[in-house]
Amino acid sequence: MNRNNIPPLVIPDEPLVSLLLDQIGDQMKVLGTDLSVIKVNQATRDNFPSLEEPVGRKCYEVFQDREFPCDGCPSLAAIREGTMARKVIFSGKTSRWMEVSAYPLFGEGPSPIAVIEMVKDITEEKLADLELERQKKRYYQLFNESSDPMFVNLIDDQEKMAKFVEVNDRGCDLLGYSREKLLEKTPLEVMGIGDPTEAFLRFRELIEKGSVFWETEFLSGQGERKAVELNCRLIDMDGQEAALSVVRDISSRKEIEKALMESERSYFSLFHNDHAAMLLIDPDSGLISDANPAACQYYGYPMEKLLSMKIQEINTLEEGQIFEEMNLAKQEKRKHFFFRHRLSSGEIRDVEVYSGPIERGSRRYLYSIIHDITERRKAEEESRRLNEELLLISRVDELTGVFNRRYFEEMLISELDKAKRYQTSLSLIMFDLDHFKEINDSLGHMAGDRVLKKIAHAVRAAIRSSDILARWGGDEFMILTPVRIPCALKLAEKLRVKVEGLECGVSASFGVVEFCMEDTVEDLMKRADKALYNAKQKGRNSLGKCSFILQ
Repeated sequence: MNRNNIPPLVIPDEPLVSLLLDQIGDQMKVLGTDLSVIKVNQATRDNFPSLEEPVGRKCYEVFQDREFPCDGCPSLAAIREGTMARKVIFSGKTSRWMEVSAYPLFGEGPSPIAVIEMVKDITEEKLADLELERQKKRYYQLFNESSDPMFVNLIDDQEKMAKFVEVNDRGCDLLGYSREKLLEKTPLEVMGIGDPTEAFLRFRELIEKGSVFWETEFLSGQGERKAVELNCRLIDMDGQEAALSVVRDISSRKEIEKALMESERSYFSLFHNDHAAMLLIDPDSGLISDANPAACQYYGYPMEKLLSMKIQEINTLEEGQIFEEMNLAKQEKRKHFFFRHRLSSGEIRDVEVYSGPIERGSRRYLYSIIHDITERRKAEEESRRLNEELLLISRVDELTGVFNRRYFEEMLISELDKAKRYQTSLSLIMFDLDHFKEINDSLGHMAGDRVLKKIAHAVRAAIRSSDILARWGGDEFMILTPVRIPCALKLAEKLRVKVEGLECGVSASFGVVEFCMEDTVEDLMKRADKALYNAKQKGRNSLGKCSFILQ
């Protein structure tokens, strides 16, 4: 059948048809193959309150004030290709992002005779994505500009170190590989160790505690062994668990330690000529017995003054704790410490101290090599803060502070799997606000936002920590709760009364369903939507449930 010979599509203007179309929360239009408007639903009319009767006119003229369709128009694509088409469009007129989905309608022939266009406002999701991207750029800038070598590798399903996915320039310099070559390797492949047992033990500690600090060796691309210390911690990287490793080359320190143990002559040469701050301390009194020029310069004291001081005047810990730490170093139970030291100016700096026993004559002292890590600590803290912000942005609805739709969908899949595996109870509560549009229309969107925040705060305070609350979109919310439907209905009724008592100008309708072992995510969501529809049909401000599976 030729498209030109197809009679125009007629949508029955029956009350039931109009009611069903108007129940759809997103804007919906039925368009002819020439993009003329055949019918629109209530949501479309609500978003264009000054709209005159649009039927028969071109949709792009009515809704976009354009003479021609926009580039890549999804409705045109659906008509031409005969398949669903989708595009995200930014409206400069309203400063909103809209996701437009177009579905072709077919008659008896092979060509579409009309198209259904669904328009969803995704401005909040888009703004959240843009903010997430901005934070990611800041995070990667910090990562790439770090003065320390830094590596990131994912942790795969077998809970082991997978290949590197990020490395900064300092990391490439340390190992002598190009970035492309290094990203083909795993941490074990760059470690110069024969027995991987310790690496596996350290990795297990990282998984259990979230962070681990240890010393090992790296093997450079030129075959050179480098003694390094690794400061590793778990991070979230685009929803995947990963390990961030900050690395320091400690080869020169290892040489100093070796020389300190070998001879007084080597000790004197290295101690007094090394650029790192070094102190020799009497562990019984805390008296500083020797210091190198680098230590005098760092702490801001002349040599005579420094050699008259005790470490208690520099270390900010309480005296008892200082002697406990020195005792650990003296007995070689620990040699790596983090302290806060006070300079002559009164400034407090974060330091990393490597300390161990050394014999000089008949006396036993502690040698200490001090590295200032204040800037590194600030960078690590900034990195940790940014990572937490990225995680928060990816999970939390910016307006209400409850979980967002993206994270709730992830949790829904996870909790359904657990319920099936362990045969546990689970119910889903879907609710939206009655007459919320009237708040926006009469008082403005800022007033509507205040209502949403107030209700989200009240609901979150009224549920248990085991319940998962999320804003699904607009004025619609979801709650996943690990109980049977009688308890879920009681919770929904409690929340209905709570919302009504807030006197915000709105009430709430609730749909409540219980998870069945045969349910898919789609089944559960369809039944929750149907239950909410049933509540609306009762006259709003009520509860509805649906115990059957929609086909």
